[in-house]
Amino acid sequence: MKKFIGISLLLIFVSVAAFAQTSYVDKMSLNIHLRTHRGQPEWRWTPKMSFSLKGKLSDSAKVSVEYTDPSGKSFVKLDCVTDTQDADWRNVSDCGNELEAAAATTATGVFGFQIKFGGAVLYSGKFTVGKYLFNPAKNPAFNKNFYYYVDYDWRLPVAFVGVWEEEYTPKRLFAWVWIKAEQSEPEAVAQLIYKGKTVAETSFGADLTYSTEENDAVEFSRLKFRFNALTEKPEADYDWWRLYENPGEYEIRVLRKGVLARTFKFTIGKDGKPIESGIGKEIKEGYNVTVVPVKIEGTADGTLNRTLLNGSWWGNPISGLSPQ
Repeated sequence: MKKFIGISLLLIFVSVAAFAQTSYVDKMSLNIHLRTHRGQPEWRWTPKMSFSLKGKLSDSAKVSVEYTDPSGKSFVKLDCVTDTQDADWRNVSDCGNELEAAAATTATGVFGFQIKFGGAVLYSGKFTVGKYLFNPAKNPAFNKNFYYYVDYDWRLPVAFVGVWEEEYTPKRLFAWVWIKAEQSEPEAVAQLIYKGKTVAETSFGADLTYSTEENDAVEFSRLKFRFNALTEKPEADYDWWRLYENPGEYEIRVLRKGVLARTFKFTIGKDGKPIESGIGKEIKEGYNVTVVPVKIEGTADGTLNRTLLNGSWWGNPISGLSPQ
């Protein structure tokens, strides 16, 4: 009987492990926002999370998130409502948006989380919570009216470079870059540099953003730059830079309001496409991009949390990336 029980437990363990290996969290889509609970002398917050699940997904398996506070104690546990896109993709939007004030906290610091699917832990990470006072009238009665936010400075040291494909234009180079600003503000342009010369220049496109209330200094945006730089020979004639005829090292320089804010380098192969850097493969799972380290230039991002600029993603080390 003991042998039978042992074999059964082993089969269950193997089954859960195999299940976890065929499903994964899209780390690029994962975001945590903090909902402020007002209506009391001291404002409090609860977390809400959004992300996508990809891989072989069971329709009956539940998605849940468990949080821990800075002391390591359990903070919030909740099940998430999912939107099934297809057999290989489920979307989770605003998981935790309905949390009541009774579950809220005033704590700041480093919190932990686990995303579970069918009971198996798919992804674990950490996030740092800060706060700022909102009391423009300087009324002593409102000295505990704090807004809370997630510090995303750890996103700033990496960029993503790949091939952009759309229906009516040929395949061309693009890059994702994170900055500390709201999207409508940055006035950013990016220059593609080859052998010291600018071969293409573009402004940013709208993409992801993390917005806050009454404090632009802690907002973040992911800017998307699409260059007129061809990764392969098009059917029609385009007067764009031909990457497939000019392999080698390239640099992208991002300027905000005319001032240099980011620089990063990568290599284009003879096929006209970015060569895989070997960095951050666990981050970009499901995306055909390469991860490259970024040098933060100038002061356009304001005050930075240097402890978060150490090469991690949701508190997990980025493989192959040396801390700056």
